[in-house]
Amino acid sequence: MLIQLNKDEKLLKDCEQKFTDKYVAKFGTKPMKISLHCGPGGPVSLAKPRYPEHARKLRIRGEIVVEAIVDENGKVRAAKVLQGNRIFATESLTAIYSSEFRQIIACNDKPVVFRRTVRYNFFPNM
Repeated sequence: MLIQLNKDEKLLKDCEQKFTDKYVAKFGTKPMKISLHCGPGGPVSLAKPRYPEHARKLRIRGEIVVEAIVDENGKVRAAKVLQGNRIFATESLTAIYSSEFRQIIACNDKPVVFRRTVRYNFFPNM
């Protein structure tokens, strides 16, 4: 999966550069960036994590950042916690594995494997 991810990331970078070059040639400026939530690779369904009961009892709040590897069909195939309080790790990983993302189609008209980062915020009154 990681070898395919590296190949697909290079392909997407090359596609983006080709697109940018054509756009600049036509319009004289670079294209605007679009939020990842509304375009390719954005979430179709983003599961909400449960607030861990032991964290609730201790009234712990915090943020956790999870990186997901998403396959060609939009399913999360691997995930890891990048930062944040580990008390929220299990619930965050459970949520990301239950989420689904839009495909990213490369310039060769084929869907690719990609990374997506998600931030979850936890508050005692969740």
